[in-house]
Amino acid sequence: MLRSSKVNVDPTTVKLTQTALFTALVFLFTMFVKIPMLNGYLHIGDAFIYLFAALGGGPWALLAAALGASMADVAGGFALYALPTALIKALNAVPFLIAARNRDKILNWATAVSLIPTTLITIGGYFLANWALFDKAYAWADVPWLALQAALSAVVFVILALALDRAQMKSRLQSFSHSPKAAPGAKRNSVSKV
Repeated sequence: MLRSSKVNVDPTTVKLTQTALFTALVFLFTMFVKIPMLNGYLHIGDAFIYLFAALGGGPWALLAAALGASMADVAGGFALYALPTALIKALNAVPFLIAARNRDKILNWATAVSLIPTTLITIGGYFLANWALFDKAYAWADVPWLALQAALSAVVFVILALALDRAQMKSRLQSFSHSPKAAPGAKRNSVSKV
């Protein structure tokens, strides 16, 4: 059920809360749900970056992506990657932000196509970071693992998006992210009632 117009919730507070939630989800699913490898680990944290951006997270999705993923790098012992990760993960959200505009569903043809450029951003971004931090051979050796990580996150995104679309989650979240439409002649209350 969508929110009633009788309840006034500050949209900025809602966006901050959503951003904190998705920052935590990106961090948790990057840091703790992972497959260790010789040169790092595979994770599904990117799926939550795609999800928040496709849910209409707007510029807040860039912040959640950058903070959640870079904090996981620092906490996981890969602090050297924190700055490149912040930039790459923020860029990962951009195709979904563009694709999700004026769409009722999280998973639609535009967000499905967005999985291609975001995969290229992940592979290209970390390729350049590995080349700069280590060497060309290391950068090339990491490409298949980066592609696999992007594929894992894409699968998780599709599964979550389908489930959340069935629950009409995008319209539910957006009903709290925008000011409610007041009844004609009704006074707006500036105090939130929860």
